Amino acid sequence: MPNPGPWPKNKRCALSLSFDDARPSQLDAGLPILDRAGVKATFYVVPGRFLPRVDEWRAAVTRGHEIGNHTTTHPCSGKAEWSRANAVEDYTLERIAKELDAATETIKGNLGVTPVTFAYPCGERHVGRDAGRTSYEPLVNARFLYARGDAVLNSPVDIRVRSSDRAELGALLEHLEEARRSGGWLITVGHEVGPPEHPDRLTTLQTVLEAFCRKVVAAMPDVWVSTVAEAARHVHTLNR
Repeated sequence: MPNPGPWPKNKRCALSLSFDDARPSQLDAGLPILDRAGVKATFYVVPGRFLPRVDEWRAAVTRGHEIGNHTTTHPCSGKAEWSRANAVEDYTLERIAKELDAATETIKGNLGVTPVTFAYPCGERHVGRDAGRTSYEPLVNARFLYARGDAVLNSPVDIRVRSSDRAELGALLEHLEEARRSGGWLITVGHEVGPPEHPDRLTTLQTVLEAFCRKVVAAMPDVWVSTVAEAARHVHTLNR
């Protein structure tokens, strides 16, 4: 029997579904699945992607989904050819700080919410290169309640981040079972949402997402399904 977790209403573990970049398929394929299941998810948006369909993203907010900060231009390592024109190695702390703040202001101005959680683009937590390479985690920590995947100081909660892209249902359920055994918090990360033939390898399969949501909601009453912000707020209270 899994150990009880430190979650509301005696739930054994927490689950947060998150999706990155504000990709159109999240609106077209992902949100209908989540809404049918009554699952509130967290979307880490990039302004240039959400602004063309801002009314639909605003409607998602009114339905209880969380919008998080994912920077303005999604800088990643220049080691990848596709990101060399916007390589995080070419950034300074001042430049990345401006990106964080600009993204927050764009979200606030267009969606009416101030993001309280953050996801590092490509998981990169440093700017600069060689001797000038510096972590920008202090800038993030000063601006947000929580950054996806971070441990919370002095918290007893086991926090695990796992990809939902191309994941089979059995794999997602096993990740969730690990969280149930530890009383921890599982955060999934997806990008596109679509069928197996979708050309992007970073695609959470529609059928898997629907089956996973249905299974959790219908058959796992001991799992607390929440947004990243909701779960992070609760974890922070454990330290008081």
